[in-house]
Amino acid sequence: MRRRNIFCFCLVTIITFTIFHCTLLFAGSATLSWTRPTTNTDGTPLTDLAGYRIYYGTSSGNYTQSINAGNVTTYTVSNLTAGTTYYFVATAYDTSGYESGYS
Repeated sequence: MRRRNIFCFCLVTIITFTIFHCTLLFAGSATLSWTRPTTNTDGTPLTDLAGYRIYYGTSSGNYTQSINAGNVTTYTVSNLTAGTTYYFVATAYDTSGYESGYS
């Protein structure tokens, strides 16, 4: 199966900031936001973006949960355990179903 990288933005910085605030201010949920990419990693225009998937877990690199966020640029993950640190990554997928690597 061919994978296509269609992410051209950095979500990790935004999520790290969100996790910090979520732990202190919004126990039980985390609101993630990102900027919609406009180009593929090879520089060609991105014309077939279909949506995003969010993966998360309680240890870095081990993402046991996933959510299809749809074609939005802000998503709130709820039902998180207060006092637990969560790690988030996201992927983008196109209309053909190809999914990018983790952000």
